[in-house]
Formats: sequence, structure tokens, C-alpha cells
Amino acid sequence: MEELINELFKEGDRISIYFTNAVPYKGTFVKCGNGCIVGRGKTGHLSLMRIADVIRFNGISADLLPQKDESADEARDNGVEEPKADPTRATSIELPEPNIRILGKVNLDEVDPRRSARLRRQAASHIPADDIPADDNSQKLPSLGKVSAIGPKFGFATHGDETLYFNIGEVMKGWANEQPLEVGDEIVFTRSENARGSVAKCVHRPWSVSRQLRTIDNIGYRDQRNARLLGGQLIDAFPNDESIREQLRAMGIY
Repeated sequence: MEELINELFKEGDRISIYFTNAVPYKGTFVKCGNGCIVGRGKTGHLSLMRIADVIRFNGISADLLPQKDESADEARDNGVEEPKADPTRATSIELPEPNIRILGKVNLDEVDPRRSARLRRQAASHIPADDIPADDNSQKLPSLGKVSAIGPKFGFATHGDETLYFNIGEVMKGWANEQPLEVGDEIVFTRSENARGSVAKCVHRPWSVSRQLRTIDNIGYRDQRNARLLGGQLIDAFPNDESIREQLRAMGIY
């Protein structure tokens, strides 16, 4: 390609260069070599451009450009338009698309054995209502407090004599038929601290153990932070239940 460009264009030719992912360059041709094109802009600055990034190269020979002389300046002063280059005599090179070679393939299911199961499983927030098992498990997480106030952006929860703030983004929306929290609802949360005081994170109603485990399994691959908080709530509520720990370990939480 370098040989072709150098054969068709010489220094001083007017050029327009089009790239795959950049604005066109317009200026004059200086030289081409080592896989690059050197051009001079209107301000006189030199630009170095990779041939590999070029998709089209247009140019007009300097011999075809109108030559300036004293009569041209005089004519322009008298309101006569200066002659322009004939675009029909321009040279254009369409560079071929870069070749894409396939070096091999990777079996993603071998890299991540749980990938197929995740692809088959919908996100928890999109599980149809009839696909959600009845939450009738007698083993439920104990309530840690109640919602004392809630608005569009934040809310407050009571925890004994303490009041905890929570951002509305901390409310778990893990199930299609889960109604929004209201004042007086019993809730489970993870207690934390920030610069303003005590806060509640990962807020939700007291789900059954099976439902909480399924929620963790549904969000674990895209929301590790809340998956770990939900797992911590289970361990805090049932510290001696080894079966819960085994299921959490199987999901990569603990």
C-alpha cells in the first residue's frame, strides 16, 4: 500500500484521509513510509497517521491546483472568484477492510461450569409469579425491626430503641410479586455505620430460608455485594445450621 500511495501522490498534493473511528484529515501530502502517512495541515503542523487505520485516501495532484499569481490576487480584490480544483480529477484509494483471523475458540462452559445454569435462570426481579414457590417454610429469618418512615429516596427503620437510616436503593427487589415496603412492615437488614450514624443495608421482608437462598443464587453472579450481605444475614440468624453454610459455600458466598 505504501508503494501505491507514493506512486500516485507526491509532496504538496491536496489529500483527504478517512479513518475507521476518527474524523477525516484534510491537508497536503508530505510522504509515506514505515506504515504511516505524513501530512501537513493548514496551520503548517505535521501529522503522522497509521495506514492501518485508514479506510479511504483521496487526493488531488498539486499540478491540477490553480497556481497563484499577482493577477489572481488582483482579481480577488475586484470581486472575481478564484478558480478551484476540479474534483472530478481527484485520485481516490479505497483501502481493503482489515483481515480478521480466528486463532481458536474457548468453551466458556468449561471455563465457568455454572455459566449454563445462569443463562437458563432469569434474574430474580423477572421471575414470573407462578414460578415462585410458596413462602410457607416455617423456618424464617427473624425480624430485626420495622419501617418507621419511607419515601421515594430514603426511609427509616426502628431497631429496639435505635432508628436507622436506609437509602431506597438498599431495599431488595428480588421477587416479581413483592409489594413495596410500607410503614409498619417488619424487615430484615444488615446493620452498618457511616459518617452520619447507624444505617441499614440490604433491607427486605423476613423471607424463608429457602427463599433467601434462592435469591442469593439468582443475584450472586451480578450483585456479589448484596449476595454476601444476604448470606451473612442467614448465618447470623442460624449460626449453628451447617446445611445453610454448605449451600452458601456451594454458591461461592462463604
